Amino acid sequence: MPKINLLVRNATALNEDGSINEEAYRQFLQRFVDARIGVYLGSAGSAEGGAMTADELRRIYRVGVDVCKGKVQVNGNPPEKPTVRETLEHIRLAIEGGVEIVNVYGPPGWHAFRPTDEEYAGFFDELLQEVKHPVAIAPNRIHSTCRKVSPQSDLPGESPDRITDAHNIRRRRSHVRVQRNCHYR
Repeated sequence: MPKINLLVRNATALNEDGSINEEAYRQFLQRFVDARIGVYLGSAGSAEGGAMTADELRRIYRVGVDVCKGKVQVNGNPPEKPTVRETLEHIRLAIEGGVEIVNVYGPPGWHAFRPTDEEYAGFFDELLQEVKHPVAIAPNRIHSTCRKVSPQSDLPGESPDRITDAHNIRRRRSHVRVQRNCHYR
């Protein structure tokens, strides 16, 4: 895996009709390779991961890996999903596409739903047992739980980092490597 310098959650080049413009996408990705910037494909941040079909995601993963792998880090960034089953379906598309790391978000806090600390930890317990591929855990707890947080205080109740602190991640998976703000296994 190439050394991590900088990573971007890139957009996918599309034609006017909304289909993937593979030639333009390859050229766009090559610009990141030339600048030595790693990529997150099918990103939740650009909303593409949630808007594309499974076939479109397979295609962008295939193209992205073809252009970038071995030159810069090429990762997947599936969007938040409310269940482990749905999250696994999306993660498997990225893994089958050949990405090096899959970024994983916890259960989202949509509408009136707010996962408890136990539900949140249970989500990752179940998920990590099924995924035998390197992952980066992205615990957007403030957004996921819809709890009010003041700048002077932490989240109420249990530590917001409970799911992501090194001790607990290692307890869930024995081969976890932890970096500042990102947790890899």
